[in-house]
Amino acid sequence: MNRILLLLVCLAFISCVNEKKEEEKSIRPVLPADSVIPPAIMVQLLADVHVVEAGLQLQKNHGIDIRTKAREDYFGIFRKYRISQKRYEQNLDYYRQDPEAFAKFYELVEQEIAARQQALTKKKPSQSLE
Repeated sequence: MNRILLLLVCLAFISCVNEKKEEEKSIRPVLPADSVIPPAIMVQLLADVHVVEAGLQLQKNHGIDIRTKAREDYFGIFRKYRISQKRYEQNLDYYRQDPEAFAKFYELVEQEIAARQQALTKKKPSQSLE
């Protein structure tokens, strides 16, 4: 009797989870074409965000309060791309709709960050150990 009850509870739970997933699919963001940040620009924007995040994390690790700096840095990024925080978040949600495509998209972000790092390394004069 207990097994049947447990089975019924599990089935009810699974059906609720499936219904919730269907609801989530139906409320995914749809942006007007003029609100979508083009992929090439979004790659640059996300690379900037990750560079800023890395810098903030380093400062935080050294005991520096980063709250004000974080706001300033993000405001600077949004100003650079002439967007609002809301538009950034909407576009991030938009691009996340397809996780497989987003993973491939993020490979471009990683490549952009690596290219920036390589460019900075080339610009630095080599230091010799004497």
